[in-house]
Amino acid sequence: MEVILEVSEPLGVVLWQDLRHLRDWDDARPYRAGKIVVPDRRGDLFHAGSPTWVADKRREAAVHAPELADALDAFENLRQHPRAVNEFFVASACDRVARWALSHGYSETAMHFSEASALIDRSNALHARIAGKLAREAGDFPRAEVWFERSVGLARKAGNWEEYTRAHLGAGIMFMALGREGRARKHFNTASTVAMREGHEWLAAEAQHDLFHFMTVRGRYTEGELHARRALAWYPKHNKRFPYFVADVAFLLVCKRHYTPAAKLLREFTRKVKPPHSVLGVSLFVRALACAGKAGEFGRQRDYLLRLLKNHKEYEAAARWNLAHGERAAGMWEAATENAQLAIELARVRPDTETEGLAQRLLNELGAGTAAAAEIDRTDQDFRDFINELLSRIADWSPTRRGRPPGESRDDWAA
Repeated sequence: MEVILEVSEPLGVVLWQDLRHLRDWDDARPYRAGKIVVPDRRGDLFHAGSPTWVADKRREAAVHAPELADALDAFENLRQHPRAVNEFFVASACDRVARWALSHGYSETAMHFSEASALIDRSNALHARIAGKLAREAGDFPRAEVWFERSVGLARKAGNWEEYTRAHLGAGIMFMALGREGRARKHFNTASTVAMREGHEWLAAEAQHDLFHFMTVRGRYTEGELHARRALAWYPKHNKRFPYFVADVAFLLVCKRHYTPAAKLLREFTRKVKPPHSVLGVSLFVRALACAGKAGEFGRQRDYLLRLLKNHKEYEAAARWNLAHGERAAGMWEAATENAQLAIELARVRPDTETEGLAQRLLNELGAGTAAAAEIDRTDQDFRDFINELLSRIADWSPTRRGRPPGESRDDWAA
């Protein structure tokens, strides 16, 4: 029923019906249980013809989402010829629907069709991992754990070490969100070790990046910086995630109250990354500028951020939280209070409990009249070298250059 609740008529009804047909079709496949062989029962599932209104509804759905026309045709072909269709082709159609749903914010629909893809193409470690990722993002962690474990097992069996690494990264991110540090570390370290062993240094860098961000969010800043330095050493020059790594380092610096170097990094980030992907980075830039006392640039970037937020809503809750921090540092207490409250409301709708909690804490501080924390200068040579290397690397970064070995897929849904 989640599909109908998320996706409007007529497409929602058609996708819901197709999902039911897919599950029935998969359940009716032939299988062996010990010495017992259960025959193929798929030919008896569906009626040969369809009422006129059903065909009309399917045509309306294809008009509503023309990018799904091929997938809808594949599902109708399955209903018409349940014993003749190619399982890989059906699984690919499910995957296309999952990607479409995710791009439109239909998280439950994306999760269900991703699971259908993994069930139908049951030896595919990628499909199992994506099912785990989408279950994790929908907040269904027990379900996600099952899919990640399945992906790990399938990838190990196939000797697909890149997919094996990504499955461990996905599980690590899940346990990170759950606050289970031991399990998260285990998965991240396995991912990093295997990636380095197999020559995927870029993937090992991503594992260290995720681990460093986990430590930052948990307030483990010293450990976080150690993993950040390791990620910097391993990231290829033009890796597609590198600008976001720089922004995450800037967040670590803001948390440690090193606002001026954070602003320098974020200035470069906003030059390299364009909206909507830059919105969170711009909001952190606004915060760093205000906390560093850069009043003029703060005002200009604040105006720019507010324009961005009119059109780009996906990360608005966290962006409003950063903005409220910046406004407090700039002495704009009323505006800061309004944005902290708005961040709470937006986070509650998503839901995003982490941002909601952070915004509530800030709102409490604003109510108590707690001033923004002053900057802490850090001048040791090791730190200056770290910042200078980051600045140099992002200044040279190009999105058109390869950031991983030729042949590695870029279309992997990340972890």
